[in-house]
Amino acid sequence: MKNIIIFLVIFLGLLSGNKGFAADDKKLLTIINTETNEPATLYLRLDQGQVSGLKLVTLKYTKLFDYADVKSGTTLLKKSGISIISVKGINISPSSGGTLKLTYLKNFSLLGSTYGTIRINVFKSNQEWIMAQNGRR
Repeated sequence: MKNIIIFLVIFLGLLSGNKGFAADDKKLLTIINTETNEPATLYLRLDQGQVSGLKLVTLKYTKLFDYADVKSGTTLLKKSGISIISVKGINISPSSGGTLKLTYLKNFSLLGSTYGTIRINVFKSNQEWIMAQNGRR
């Protein structure tokens, strides 16, 4: 199997200016699979101003993950039984947000794959949901 490298392209500031996929969805990031060059987009799902989960949209399908999935941790993308991207909410609440810990496959190897981690802070400010990574919006 070829090396699988996933680049996470994070569009900082999208939550503050982009209306997202639908009125209650806020775009978090776009994921590019460098093996197939196919994009997948991850959205924060909101219901009546509160976090209700995540939505992953690919060219072939849309997957919904509810708040309980995000809080306890779940796999967003899997290929041939291998976790490509997973997410876990850290100190997250529906009303105020928290930290999303994204773990992604950097390099696949039968002898030991390597993974990377990105932490994205999602919080509410003046009735608007904001995303920040490393202190940048």
